[in-house]
Amino acid sequence: MSETFLISELADRSGFTASTLRYYEQFGLLAAADRTSAGYRLYGEAVLGRLRFIDRAKQLGLPLEEIRELVGIWDQGQCAHVQDKLRAHISVRSAQVRTRIEELRVFGAQLDAARVDLDGQAPDGRCGDGCGCVPSGRAGTGVPQPVEFTRARATSTSGTGGFVGAIVEQSPARTPVACTLPGADQPGRLDEWNELLGLTLGRASVAGGVRLWFPPDPHVAGRLGDLAVREQACCSFFTFTLHLTPDAVTLDVHAPEDALQVLSGLFGIPA
Repeated sequence: MSETFLISELADRSGFTASTLRYYEQFGLLAAADRTSAGYRLYGEAVLGRLRFIDRAKQLGLPLEEIRELVGIWDQGQCAHVQDKLRAHISVRSAQVRTRIEELRVFGAQLDAARVDLDGQAPDGRCGDGCGCVPSGRAGTGVPQPVEFTRARATSTSGTGGFVGAIVEQSPARTPVACTLPGADQPGRLDEWNELLGLTLGRASVAGGVRLWFPPDPHVAGRLGDLAVREQACCSFFTFTLHLTPDAVTLDVHAPEDALQVLSGLFGIPA
């Protein structure tokens, strides 16, 4: 007799959270689970194989709609058709990875050069014209002036069937491309983003950034908003806009031109 699992046990075995498993069932990636007499979901061993397949497809960057299509074919066995489709995706993804590695190599060289410049001796005397800490229009005073930051509040729009929340940092001075999150906390933050990005229904390039579509799930929207606020607190060069409608949750992420490689590395920018 094959082993069965409650949803919490399946989450432990598969590495997917219980909320993700529920959504995958709702979205059609997983067949509707059997129920115990008490109404709890009950899964068979076969679902572990399906989740491994889904996980591999996600790592290739496939959107959930396409994974759902492949899962339906995969249920009938890994035929040549499935293998051909996966092979094509692997080839495209491999090329994208190589391109990103080269972009990161160039960006790393730029950072190294910037660090060398900063290691040089600072000039003596007071700040003068052209100094980065003197706001425009106040150069030559010899006294660094404070830079004021303002945060835009989330605003609702009536009659549009949705809610628009903008998390925006505005400053008269250029926001530095730097992350203040401690290095020990960065792997955990990446895991949080990767888990949510695994739920994307699609993505598209927009001017200065990327737009991501997610299922219209209040739980997903809440997690996106919370994570965007925490990300913006340590990476103030990012701008996040969360838009909720009955059909989808969209997240727009923007960054200045010299931070687009960082944005691409975290969120991906379609070619």
